[in-house]
Amino acid sequence: MLEALTILTLGKSISAIARKKGLKPGRYIVIMLVLLLGMEVAGAAIGVILYGDGPLIYVFALTGAALGGFLSYQAVRFVSPVSSLSSDKILDADLKD
Repeated sequence: MLEALTILTLGKSISAIARKKGLKPGRYIVIMLVLLLGMEVAGAAIGVILYGDGPLIYVFALTGAALGGFLSYQAVRFVSPVSSLSSDKILDADLKD
């Protein structure tokens, strides 16, 4: 349940940031899902390697998921916004001179 709420909340935040920057949010939602779920599995695997069976595996999995969510949020936060000039306009401006 906690993961579903995290995915929904973080997905909405990432989508809003991407739209504000003029980017398509789908790409960043996929990055979020891959990082969140991938880091969760990796964290669980590290927990199994270090401690075998036990409740600490869940702690490692949640830590990995939190790190994946943080990295995906930072990825969209620091991406450059789409500029108002497209590359076609820039190339056309150079040809007119």
